[in-house]
Parts: sequence; C-alpha cells; structure tokens
Amino acid sequence: RLGAVALIAVALSGCVAEQLPRYEHARDQTTSVMQRVLDELPPGSVKEDLTDDESFACGSVDGVFFTAHWGVYPPAGFDTEGFVENLLGELGPGFEEQDTTAASTVRFRSVEDGVLTTVRAVETDDGPAIDILATSPCAQEPSTLG
Repeated sequence: RLGAVALIAVALSGCVAEQLPRYEHARDQTTSVMQRVLDELPPGSVKEDLTDDESFACGSVDGVFFTAHWGVYPPAGFDTEGFVENLLGELGPGFEEQDTTAASTVRFRSVEDGVLTTVRAVETDDGPAIDILATSPCAQEPSTLG
C-alpha cells in the first residue's frame, strides 16, 4: 500500500515538473530570441512590430503559443540575403537549424527555450527588409488579471 502511495506521489511530482510555462514568460523568451536577431543588424535599422494579440491553441495540450512578427528595415545598401545566409553563424551556439525550402530564409530553434524562429530577406514597397517570425513553445493561457 505504501508503494502505491509513493508511486502516486512520484507520478504527481512529474506532472508538476512538466507544467506549462506562464504565457508572459513564453512571450519574453520569444521576443528575447528575436532581439538577438535584431542586435545583429546594423545601427539605423528600423523595427516595425507586426504582432497581433491573438494566441493560438497548442492542439493536443491545453495551452497556447505566443507568436511575434517583426519587420526590420536596415539602412540602404545592406545585404539582406547575405545577412540571412550567415545569421546562424553570427548568433553562435545555442540554435539548431530547422529544415526550410524557401529561398533567402533561415529557420532555427533555440536550444535553451525551444523558441522557433524564421528569418527571411524580403522585398517590400519600402525596399529590402528582414522579416522575423517567432513562436514560443506551448504555454499557459495569458493572464487576464491586471
């Protein structure tokens, strides 16, 4: 009987250890990875935050993803395609490249926190830009309390 109680305690402690992170923490992790990309761009680059406040359900787990989207306009003459091509080398260790078939695109996952990020060189009406889209791992529903 004591063995059954110990087994239940171990099982419950495993559940607690695997609780989803707070949404706000997942959001901060995600924007931190995006900031690492932004920090590699030259001074004078202009960031436009295209993120909406919608969260997306995780699917089989009761939680949500935080997704952020930034458009960055570097100074004239900056090689956006070369930047994307060399980005992972500039970021250093801690990022695993993910498969992508799109041209001028790199997709990677942060080893530390699991943030999935896609960075693309794009051409806009305002000229060449860097498109950064990042998604957190599954997290708890956002807090609605002030």
